[in-house]
Amino acid sequence: AAEIIKVLGCDPYKPEVKYDLGEEKWLHWNMSDAANFYGVDSNIIDPRKKC
Repeated sequence: AAEIIKVLGCDPYKPEVKYDLGEEKWLHWNMSDAANFYGVDSNIIDPRKKC
């Protein structure tokens, strides 16, 4: 996913704090974030993304 974002001209979001949720929940958070990026909430600008 990071490679695709770089192709689109955006730096992949690198969180300053990695919440202690465990590997599985952290992965789910990243996938949810990617879903938002690819149109689920495309009308909302996510300030965390450095694009």
